[in-house]
Amino acid sequence: MDILTEKKQLRTLLRKKRREIPEDLRGKLDEGIFRNVTASEEFCNADTLLLYVSCKGEADTMRILSEAMRLQKKIAVPKCFENGEMQFFLIQSMEELSPGAYGILEPTGTQIPQITKDTVCFVPGVAFTARGERLGQGGGYYDRFLEKHPTLRTVGICYSDMLLDTLPAEAHDKCVDAVITEEMIHRPQDCGNCG
Repeated sequence: MDILTEKKQLRTLLRKKRREIPEDLRGKLDEGIFRNVTASEEFCNADTLLLYVSCKGEADTMRILSEAMRLQKKIAVPKCFENGEMQFFLIQSMEELSPGAYGILEPTGTQIPQITKDTVCFVPGVAFTARGERLGQGGGYYDRFLEKHPTLRTVGICYSDMLLDTLPAEAHDKCVDAVITEEMIHRPQDCGNCG
C-alpha cells in the first residue's frame, strides 16, 4: 500500500473513532485538554497565539480561544484560500468569526499578526505521535504555512486515543514541538522527520 492510501485509510478510521466518543466522555476529555493547554508554558508565555477553531469531532478549542481572550492575549485564527494557501488574521471577539471554507469558522478581519520568537501556533491533526509526528486533514495547509515559518513554535492538540506509536509520514510533513492531550504534555526533542 502506498503512503497516500495508508494516510487516507487511517484518517477515515480515526475520524470515525473520534466521532463515536460519547458526549459525556468528550466533555471530560475536553476539560482535561483545556486545563493542560492553558497551564502550558507554550500558552502562558506566548505573545501571540495562532489558534484554529475546532470542528468535526476535534478536541474543543473554543473554550481555549475564550480563555485567551479573557487574558487579553493576541489571537489569530486561520483562513484558507482557493490557491491552497492559509493565512492567520487577528481577532478580538468571537463575533469576528463567520463560516468559511469547509463550513469552518474563519476570521472576518484583515490584520495579519506579527510572528515573533514568542508566537505559538496550535496545529490541528487527526492524530499525532509523542515524538511530534502529525497526520493532518490532508489539505497540506499547515505544512505549507509552517514551511514559510520554520522557527515558529508549534503545538498539537488531540485526545490521547489519537496519540499513536507511529504514523505514515512524507518528507514534507511537519512535526510539532509539543503535543497536548487530556492526560499530559509531550515535548519531543526530535521526531526524526523534521528536516
